[in-house]
Amino acid sequence: MTTNAITTNANAVLRSATVTRRLPLRYSCAAAGSLWGLAASRPAYAQPSANPLRILCSGPAGSIPDIVARRVAEQLTRQHPQGAIVDNRPGAAGQIAVNALKAAVPDGATILLAQGAVATVYPYLYAKLAYDPIIDLQPVSMAGEMTLALAVGPAVPSSVTNIQELY
Repeated sequence: MTTNAITTNANAVLRSATVTRRLPLRYSCAAAGSLWGLAASRPAYAQPSANPLRILCSGPAGSIPDIVARRVAEQLTRQHPQGAIVDNRPGAAGQIAVNALKAAVPDGATILLAQGAVATVYPYLYAKLAYDPIIDLQPVSMAGEMTLALAVGPAVPSSVTNIQELY
């Protein structure tokens, strides 16, 4: 092999090494440059409502959903100067509260606190609903968990061991 061929091969190897070493740097610079545009832009925030935040509760006053809604309202009142109120709309297994949410002004100041069945079970349980849970509802968060229990009085004999025996 001649000296000229060795030099040409060495230059090619050095060029490829330089390209592969600098390529990540180029990509990093390009990514940083494109992200700069995002960092320099101002985020778009929704304008807060001048009215208090409204929590529609599907349970009556004093129920578990109402207690949870009032705790959420306490926290929201600490963060929002306009405050938060709980609007109880019990009845029709939560559908009255959902309809009130659907009729509310879509300004983000009204939220619904209801059992999950409103969006998951009722579409299969009821033939006609006044709302479409996929279109009309947007889940935000789970606010609580509730366990149901059955208690009986002392007049029930101790031989009763399940619900069917109560009938």
